[in-house]
Amino acid sequence: MAVRTLSNQNRPMEAWNRYEARLERQFRVSFDKLLALQEKNKPHEPNFREDVQ
Repeated sequence: MAVRTLSNQNRPMEAWNRYEARLERQFRVSFDKLLALQEKNKPHEPNFREDVQ
């Protein structure tokens, strides 16, 4: 199995699981940063409120 050769371990599925978990964490962190930047750069709309008296 190619994963066994690349990871140089006897348990390729464990290595694969670690790589997948690491990739998922990196994606989640990057995605959260993207959302935060988009929110920060979003133009603020004025809050128009009608006062009913």
